[in-house]
Amino acid sequence: MASLAEDILIVDDEPDARLILKLILRRILKYPVREASNGAEAMKLVQQQAPRLIILDLTMPGLDGLTFLQQVRANRHMANIPVVVFTTYPLTEQQAEDLHVPAGMIVQKGNMKADKLGEIILSALDGTQYLM
Repeated sequence: MASLAEDILIVDDEPDARLILKLILRRILKYPVREASNGAEAMKLVQQQAPRLIILDLTMPGLDGLTFLQQVRANRHMANIPVVVFTTYPLTEQQAEDLHVPAGMIVQKGNMKADKLGEIILSALDGTQYLM
């Protein structure tokens, strides 16, 4: 696997959602952003160079976010990449635990203010939410 990048990977099939996330990230961070519109595209990018953080939608055509995340977590070289789940799909606590995503890293689309999302992303980057 290639070296760890200093960027953030946004994985969402909705172009508007990716744009909103990019705008929020530009406002709060200096990290470059890569984008993928589905899990298969995201997997190729992660295998080329692992991002510092993944912001992931779960419901996408083709390789969906749940399957993508299971594959990432099953790969020892990628398993510790922090992931913020940004989705309309509600996750149970058990599903979040199974995917190794702390409850504080699951964001419901449409219910989150930009400042709060920024705080969640920053805490994921500094690791404070990843002590499982």
